[in-house]
Amino acid sequence: MVAVAENKIFLLVLFISGFTSMSYEIVLIREISIIVGPTESASALVLSAFMAGLALGAYILGNASEKQNPIKLLIIVEIVLALVGLILLPIIRTLAIVESMFFVFIFSFLLMIIPAFFMGGEIPIVSKILNRNNKTGANVGAAYASDTIGGILGSLLSGLFLLPEFGSFRVFAFGSLLNAIGALLIIYREKLIK
Repeated sequence: MVAVAENKIFLLVLFISGFTSMSYEIVLIREISIIVGPTESASALVLSAFMAGLALGAYILGNASEKQNPIKLLIIVEIVLALVGLILLPIIRTLAIVESMFFVFIFSFLLMIIPAFFMGGEIPIVSKILNRNNKTGANVGAAYASDTIGGILGSLLSGLFLLPEFGSFRVFAFGSLLNAIGALLIIYREKLIK
């Protein structure tokens, strides 16, 4: 019974992560397109930064979860994402004063890799947690499904409702709040188990 509840909390955290990840991408595409111009360039920049960050995060943080306590590592990842959600957008907006588009592209890319790196590590970390006692592919499948469903909902709600109604800063602040809630859920769960 504890394992089922444990899985639900970690799957909820992945759902939240998927939601915030896609919300951030939608907002960043809009913000970068204001700075660099056409949406195609902004989309290519954001997607390439996120794909690179996701791959690096999955590899590095996935390996780190083998050597460290994966639950503590997941709490750290969620807290970092909550903090990044508060500071990334103002930093990205300062790039509008940079005249060289080359530097705008480089700095934007490097800045966006940071949240993507931590987002990329979440599925491997949660998969490690879920497979501690039972090494089945069903747990990994549930982890990917939770993240994907959150991503679908995050992109739809952010693109069609949240961004037009509340603006970029509030969407980022909401994502930051959700990541902080994810960290608190894990901390709360750990106190209940111990």
